[in-house]
This record gives sequence, structure tokens and C-alpha cells, in this order.
Amino acid sequence: MPVYCDDFACTHVNGTIQDVKNYVTPFDPAVQDLAMELGFDIKNMFNWAQDAVKYVYPTKDYWQKPKETIKSLKGDCLTGDTEIIAFADGGYCIESLKEINKNNLKYKALSYDFKNGRYEFQPITTAWDRGYRETYNVGVRNNTTFTSTGGHKIYVYGPRWQTRKGNAQKAIELLESGLNEDDVASMLGVPNTTVRSWWMNYVFYRDPEVVPIVDGVRMMTLDRLREDKENLKEPSDRQFVCAKKIPSLGREGLSSSRLWIEGMYIAEGWHEKGHVRIANDDPNTTKKIQYKLNVLNVPNSKSKRTKHGYVNILKSHLKEQLKHMGAKSGDKHFLKTRLSMSERRIKNLIDGYSLGDGSDGKPYNVELDGKKYTYDRRTTYMTTSPELSKQLKFLHMILGRPLTYYSPSKPNGYGKLKQHYLYDYNHKRLNKNISPGVTNRGIKHIETNGKERVYDISVAKNHNFILADSGVVVSNCLDKAAALTSMLIAAGYPAWVSLVYLPKRREYHAYTSAMIDGGIKKLDPTCLYCSVHKFPDDSMIMLVDFDHTGLIQIYESD
Repeated sequence: MPVYCDDFACTHVNGTIQDVKNYVTPFDPAVQDLAMELGFDIKNMFNWAQDAVKYVYPTKDYWQKPKETIKSLKGDCLTGDTEIIAFADGGYCIESLKEINKNNLKYKALSYDFKNGRYEFQPITTAWDRGYRETYNVGVRNNTTFTSTGGHKIYVYGPRWQTRKGNAQKAIELLESGLNEDDVASMLGVPNTTVRSWWMNYVFYRDPEVVPIVDGVRMMTLDRLREDKENLKEPSDRQFVCAKKIPSLGREGLSSSRLWIEGMYIAEGWHEKGHVRIANDDPNTTKKIQYKLNVLNVPNSKSKRTKHGYVNILKSHLKEQLKHMGAKSGDKHFLKTRLSMSERRIKNLIDGYSLGDGSDGKPYNVELDGKKYTYDRRTTYMTTSPELSKQLKFLHMILGRPLTYYSPSKPNGYGKLKQHYLYDYNHKRLNKNISPGVTNRGIKHIETNGKERVYDISVAKNHNFILADSGVVVSNCLDKAAALTSMLIAAGYPAWVSLVYLPKRREYHAYTSAMIDGGIKKLDPTCLYCSVHKFPDDSMIMLVDFDHTGLIQIYESD
């Protein structure tokens, strides 16, 4: 078995194991008695790696600072009002972590499989209320923000992290052979500063705190990212990985005319005293509204006045449906089921809305980081409804046209409500793919924010989820089972993280399984895994995994 080792790594990992041994409480005697009845010994899973693990490089999928993770048993945290893209009740939803914490088994999170370049829905296995902790306010270049603890892992894109070719690769090989920078620069005919830059980026790539994911993408903590942003001459080299085009669920059902009317109502409609109306002073638009209603066999009438005119929607099923979409501009929203439609139907909905509350774009000049850019706006949307603003961002992610957001600090909309501006830019800088369906957005700021109440979730398999507001792809909390799995894999053992459902608690929990040659009493020719988990209320569970078949027996105390 290959063993990777250097002085720093040995100290780091051995220190981790010692911290774990100091933390883990000896098992309850009653549990030991139960183990004897069942005929096997309980082995503390952290002891399995004690002698074998010397170095955790190269890093693996589950690696996440095991020393800090295991010692504190506190993962990465976001505030409770942070909303993620999830699946529940047969369709898409945008849900807060605080709400998910109430019943995480109801939801699956939209996550991204970097290895295969695709989005997947994965179970939210656990959720925790972590109490009050120090946080950062993080700004993204699409003018959205989120609040997180400094230890949270974010997927970050850096052009300089891409695989080196040509002279860059030759320089690294020559430097590793023992030549100094001056000799290498002379041999390759490039400046010393260029050679130094290649080497520093190569060293940075090997930093165990910066986890390689795919070419050009790394996983970093906000603490480390903030440090780099303050110290690096070119902080723009660190950019968030964000969702660009998420999958639609392909629901059809409703006609294009019906969805167009819904979009127009959201933009220009209102209801009061039993009346449902859509206002518009453009005669052509008014004719189109009536034409669509007639196609749907919905009775309607037109006001006689030409200024501030409107179309009345008379008694019908559509009239009652529109009442559920908000009465005035500040509470307008699409029906939740509309988030799960096909791209074609979403476009029908957006076409109706944009004719009312959208405006055609014009070239727009802006200066960012000292450079001038010209953006071509497809459309600008304006709304005073926070809920509608979130839904528009989400729907445009399905269309592959993520929006840029702006809102003034003071209310400036109808009824002294805050106006939300959403820009659909047509610019290659905002529309490239760094992996199928994901793009990159710059980091605007990472600022201290004080203590806030924060929450954790864990997502199966891909261990990440998508923030609904910004589209940023963030790592979930990887608990001690994941950290241990990383150490075992790095030591050369076949190891994996499995999930088990506890019926009494209605919870999923992650645990580690591994094929280890010695040190464990075997009841099976292949492998035995046993773990005891003790909860704050003193109840306990024992998990026994006999082999790779997934046969799991659960012994759960009352």
C-alpha cells in the first residue's frame, strides 16, 4: 500500500486522530453488554485509521479539514433565511434552510455532479440548527448576497488553476528537478516573474486547504478566500462557480395562451372587490389580451376609456386562479407549479410578463475592476414583489439566461415599496460554461457581519447544493463520517459513506464503511462495520453493515 508522507502531513493527521480520541466519550456499559449479546466487539471507527493514515494527499472527494471538523463537530453554516433550490411534493421549490430544518426528509436538494457534469436531485440527509456564530456577508458580482460562517466551503473557479501546458509544465518539471528560477527562465526564454507565477500557482494547487474538484475549479473556505482576496494582486482570479442552466422538469399541460395571460396578469393585473382586471393603454396589447382570452373561451369585457384602460376577466376558472397570484404589485407571484414546467412553457409565461413589466435592452457600458465592458441587455424586468423577483431569477436559470440583480437601498416603487430590477444580459463574459450548466461570477466582497443564527444541511452523494438567489454552488456540511472516509481512502483502503434511515427519529444519518484487512473481528468473510451513535437526549443507535450488499441492521434504543 502506498503511503504519502511529509513532516507537516504526519503532524496534521496524527494530531487529528489524537483530537478525536480525546473527544469521543467511552461507550455506555449497556451498549457494551448489547454488543456481547450480539457476539461481536465494538470498534471505534476513528481508531481504524490511527496507524495506517500518514498523509491525506492526494485529496479525495470527501476531504474537508478533518481536524477542525471532527474536533468541533460543527460543519459549515448558512443563515436560516438562505434559500436553496430543492424538490418537494413532486416539483421544484425555493426553500429556506430554516424551513428545511423542520423536516429535511421532505426535500431533495438540487446538486451538481462535477465528475459527470450534470445536475441531480439528492436527499437532504440531515439538518441542524447550529445556534449563533460569527458570519460573513458575501457579495457576488450578479449583485446578490448571502451570509455564511467563515468555514463554509465554496466552489471557486480560477483560470490559473487550469492544467498547465507547454512552457508552464516544462518549468514546473525543471524546478522540481532542483534547478533554480533563474536557470529555468533562461532555458525557456521567459522572465523570472513568469516562472515564479507558474510555480506559485502550482504550489497553490497542491495546498491541502484548496481542494481540487475539476480542471479550473477548487473548493475553498470563505476564510481562505477572504485572505486571498485581500492579499493577491489579482483577486479576480478567484470567482464563484454558479448555476447557469439548471434542468427543467418538463411539465406541459397548460396552453401557451393560458400561460401568456398569467404572465400578463402578474405584470399588469390586479383584483379588488371581486373584480379581476388587466390594465394596458396600448391598443395592440389590449387586442392581444382579448384574443388570448377568447381562445381560452374565457368571458371578458373591455373598459370604454382609452387612458388607463383595462380588460375585465369575467366569471371563470381562470379568474379564480388569477386571484391566487396576488392582488397588487407588491405581492404578485407565479403559482408554485409553474417552476416545474418545460422550457417552452416557461418562455410562454415570460413572454406575457415581459410585455407588461419588461423593456427591450440597449447597449450598456460599465466599468469593472478598471476595465470597460459593453453589455447588451435582452430585457430589463422591474417588480416590487420580492417573491416574484426570486421566481424570475429561478426561471431564467432554467432558460440558461441567469439574471443580474439590482435594488436601491431606499424604497422607490409603487406604494413606497422597494423596486427590484433584473437584467437579462447577452454577453459572452456572462454566458460561458466552465462545466456543463455552470458558469463563473466574480466576488464583490466578503465582509464581517457579526453573529447570526445559522443552520447546516448534508446532501447525499455530491455533497453540495445551489443557492436560489445567487446561483452559487456551495459545499454542504461534511460530518466526521465523511472526514474519516477521506482519511481511509487516502491510506489506500476501499471506503465509502453510506446513509441509514432511523424510523423512530425519521432521520437519515451518514456513516463510514471500509474494507480493512485486520484489527476487526469478522462475522462475515468480507467485512464488518459497526458504529454506535449517541444523541444529546442520551438515546443511542447501533448500525451494523455486514458487507457491500448494503444489508444494514439497526439497533435503536428508546
